[in-house]
Amino acid sequence: MHGGGERALPGEHPPGGERLSVFAERVLSAWDRWLPEMSGGRWLLVVHGGVIRVLLAHVLGMSLSNLLRIEVPYACRSTLLIPTAGEGMESRLLSHGA
Repeated sequence: MHGGGERALPGEHPPGGERLSVFAERVLSAWDRWLPEMSGGRWLLVVHGGVIRVLLAHVLGMSLSNLLRIEVPYACRSTLLIPTAGEGMESRLLSHGA
């Protein structure tokens, strides 16, 4: 796995892959479409580690350049609290790990 000192650069991409910034934009666009449907309920999203990193960085207000500081082991479960609009609170990470 990546060490905590590595940085993900939004303009870079793996061989044959898409740029991190494009990937994150695609993930967050889908997230924004799902949020209204998920309001007020419990949902399970089964996604790749890269998607988990982008969503956690977004919820925690982290820069994409710090994405690799989030370790996502195999079969990792992350629990987020996403308040409904108008609740006056910010989204939070409740738990993260295998």
